[in-house]
Amino acid sequence: MREIKFRGHSIYEDKWVYGGVHIVGDDAMILAVRPGNLIFHAPVDPKSVGEFTGLHDKDGKEIYEGDRLMCTVNDEPIGEIDRVQFKDGEFRLANRDRSLRSWLYTEELYGKEVECNFYLAGNIYEHPDLLK
Repeated sequence: MREIKFRGHSIYEDKWVYGGVHIVGDDAMILAVRPGNLIFHAPVDPKSVGEFTGLHDKDGKEIYEGDRLMCTVNDEPIGEIDRVQFKDGEFRLANRDRSLRSWLYTEELYGKEVECNFYLAGNIYEHPDLLK
């Protein structure tokens, strides 16, 4: 079972907030817990909200919907940066239409199949220029 949580970019501070999500109309809030078990609601930009995939990149960073990933083979980047999206009941890479469920996948490189690892290259909210 994966942990169900979301993140959103605060509209008051330049930081990400993590927890449950509540969206009403054009407004979004992340419900989080502060030390002492105090629950607070943080208004976030609705366009920035993304769900945690339950996966981590090769450096251990959490991967969320809307993140941009780069495939690496032997720590060398190959291919294009791709966006994580939720489609057909699973998290996938948008341009490859591949599931992240298996996490590692193969990519053709120099005529042979190689194992690909991902590293986090940014996200669509903070780095809209990464995908062209």
